[in-house]
Amino acid sequence: MLFAALITPLHALTPARDLTGTWKNTISETYYEMDPSDPTTRMNDVTVTYSMVITQSGNSINIVLNVYESSWITDTAYWNEYDMSGVPPVGYNQIVLTGTVSGASFTTDEMGASTGTAEHLAGTFTTDIITATLTGNAETTDTNGIIVLLSGSSATMPPTATATPIPSPTPTPTLPTSDNLGSVSLVQGSGWFANTGAPVTTQSQIGTGTEIQTGNDSNTIVGFNYPDMGGTVYLGTNSDVGWVYLEPQTDPITGNISYTAVPPPTTGTFRTVRG
Repeated sequence: MLFAALITPLHALTPARDLTGTWKNTISETYYEMDPSDPTTRMNDVTVTYSMVITQSGNSINIVLNVYESSWITDTAYWNEYDMSGVPPVGYNQIVLTGTVSGASFTTDEMGASTGTAEHLAGTFTTDIITATLTGNAETTDTNGIIVLLSGSSATMPPTATATPIPSPTPTPTLPTSDNLGSVSLVQGSGWFANTGAPVTTQSQIGTGTEIQTGNDSNTIVGFNYPDMGGTVYLGTNSDVGWVYLEPQTDPITGNISYTAVPPPTTGTFRTVRG
């Protein structure tokens, strides 16, 4: 018996730190209400404050998590999926959880809920601060999104890390499709496709029915290369542009070559450009 007592680890005889008491946060935080029909989609982003009423006996722990909801917005994921606002939160929520404490951490599950639908609360703690994460089909938080302090302690809220937003990738402009595509050979100034707002570049392809607008630059030039040695470009009645070609002229004395911008023959509101 003496030998058995000597080899028993000391920490096995000592209960984990007693977390019994009321814990609260002093700043607003955010948690997410999930879409009831699709628990992988956030429905509402809710501004909340928390309190935890904890009862601990040895390594067993019970937590009453009180959630006070003050404001909310529909999450972008839900809006993109349904094009409508989420269901307004009720203003107060309470989740009762039970579990175990081990060392400086705890893990708990919602009491009375069926397997697969229970909320799960896990966290770590110091003497006066608990940091926890809530996951589940009904409500979730960011990782370590719950920080509460022991009531009556002199601890202060640690700074919260703000997640760096991931920029949305710029979609590649969809090029016009046509049986007889041409391309842009030169852009000076600003120009863009009227139907998509995508910028016109020297690599842009253009097809039948494509409308290109130029900016306010007084020197905006867009040069076109068409296949089959030619193409027809129609200008609308509101057009404030003209199609020209460069005509070379050689000085008979110096031999220098100069170019003059010459409008091609026109008929109505269209010009025929031969390339």
